[in-house]
Amino acid sequence: MSKRVCIIANSPEFNLVEVRHHAGAADLVIVADGAVAKIDSQVVPHIVCGDFDSHDRTEHSPRFPATEWIEIHDQDRNDLEKCIGLAVERGATEIVIVCGWGGRLDQTLVTLSVMERYHGTVPIVLHHGAWSCRRVSSAECSAEYILDAQAGDTISLIPQGKDVVVSVSNVRWALANAVLEAGSRGVSNEALGGPVVVTIHQGALLLCHEAR
Repeated sequence: MSKRVCIIANSPEFNLVEVRHHAGAADLVIVADGAVAKIDSQVVPHIVCGDFDSHDRTEHSPRFPATEWIEIHDQDRNDLEKCIGLAVERGATEIVIVCGWGGRLDQTLVTLSVMERYHGTVPIVLHHGAWSCRRVSSAECSAEYILDAQAGDTISLIPQGKDVVVSVSNVRWALANAVLEAGSRGVSNEALGGPVVVTIHQGALLLCHEAR
């Protein structure tokens, strides 16, 4: 049985409309403790998780009386990674992260690093505005990804490591068993309209999609 978990992180570029959308489509909503002060009554978390150093828990817990508050003190993990670990423990088959990048460059890079760490354990999709990002690899059971794209959408393939071999169709610059090396070759491709098929033959990459 599939279980979609939405994790609401505490990006400085917090978008409440986006949060409401993704939380409403999830089976389980986990809020990093620093973000709990930014959500409203339309977003009711099942769990608030973190070390609770970003706010006064007693101030916000009355707003969500049915919410489970889980305090985890671990200086080796930030609150987002604690939320991901908890989502895995609760049986997540897909994790959607909203408000997980933007603001501080180091925190954005850490988010991508955490996605790499949990890659292979559970699919993770990072959403921010019109952008989505996921780490994909040939090691997964299905190395073919179909994106529901519209004409003019931006598709970017960013290789992770060496010897990345990929094919992509239904884009302006199609690739067939192409080797992607570190650099900008796979960035800013353009969808022609309809499904974009990305096949990872070897290695891993970040698959980014901007919906117009």
